[in-house]
Amino acid sequence: MTYAPACLLGGWASDRFGPRRTMAAAVAWWSVFTAATALCFNAATFVLQRLLFGLGEGPQGATTARTMRNWFPQKEYATAVGFSFAFNPLGAAIGIPVVTWLLLLFDNEWRWPFVVLGVAGLLIALLWYGVVRDRPEQHPRVGAAELRHISSDAVTPELDAADEDVPSLRDYVRHRSVWSNALAFFGFSWILFMFLSWYPVFLVEQHGVDLADLAWAGSLPWIAGAVGTALGGLLSDHLVRRTGAVFATRKWIAVVCLGGAALLVVPIAMVGSTLGAVVLLTVALLLLYLSNVQFFALVAATVHTARLGSVTGFVHFCANCAAIVAPALTGFLVADLGSWVLAFGVAAGLALAGAVALAFARPTTTTTGNVS
Repeated sequence: MTYAPACLLGGWASDRFGPRRTMAAAVAWWSVFTAATALCFNAATFVLQRLLFGLGEGPQGATTARTMRNWFPQKEYATAVGFSFAFNPLGAAIGIPVVTWLLLLFDNEWRWPFVVLGVAGLLIALLWYGVVRDRPEQHPRVGAAELRHISSDAVTPELDAADEDVPSLRDYVRHRSVWSNALAFFGFSWILFMFLSWYPVFLVEQHGVDLADLAWAGSLPWIAGAVGTALGGLLSDHLVRRTGAVFATRKWIAVVCLGGAALLVVPIAMVGSTLGAVVLLTVALLLLYLSNVQFFALVAATVHTARLGSVTGFVHFCANCAAIVAPALTGFLVADLGSWVLAFGVAAGLALAGAVALAFARPTTTTTGNVS
């Protein structure tokens, strides 16, 4: 529950203090409370640990978006964000065998993997702070030619821009493009977290699958997430370079891919074979993750750089409200009403509504570059 509001906090902090310090603090906090899991001894302590852990997890998205915007020109931004975000699901896929190995190493003592991963996270936070700079001109290894390339299609980011010179967060959140982007991202997150929470149960109840014999199906969301996110960034920037229409290109990729994923959700609940359900899920998740980068890239295409973290944090906050509601409502529709079709239909409807809202969006009047 703390993850969603932490998105807002992290976005504001990346604008106010810079992404370097914000990310280092967030990863350090996250790592400390990962290790602190080893100290938990009952339900109350586990709940408290998860709440505190979420405060460190939330800032990651907006801070990454702000870092990439400072370091890449608009025409390469989606690719940079796509490859950065692709490592989130890839990390989950790698983490499963790593944790298994650690459990074997420590004789199945579950506390030690949390300690080891927490220490590793602290080392990564130190490495980040030592290597990364907020802006390329601050880094001693960035030459003049590279700096000209980075700033070729954008104003120089100003972390200390005066409020009177830059529209406020309140100004931006009132704009249709920001709200429609947030609604579409909400629909994306609803489908994603519904599947992450309930798809294994769906396979067992509807198809009688023994997950021990179909463990590979559990990795599909992460594999599709990594591939789809990276490809979404590459595709978006490729089309932007060809068309020159930054906002329109990124918007329509999001609309088409999110809408396509939504149309496949209900058939997953209705198909009779296990193979059919798995294939449909794979295609749906690929389409879904192709839209992932676009929600961040749309903010970067229309928002003044000094407010990029804050507006991204707001959009990410709205999206992650779905992570709170979707698993609970899906559980009610399945357990109390006994309908997987209805549960999947709600997800599809919300995603389609978000895609339609985004289709009518127009860029804000204050931008960081030329958009169309």
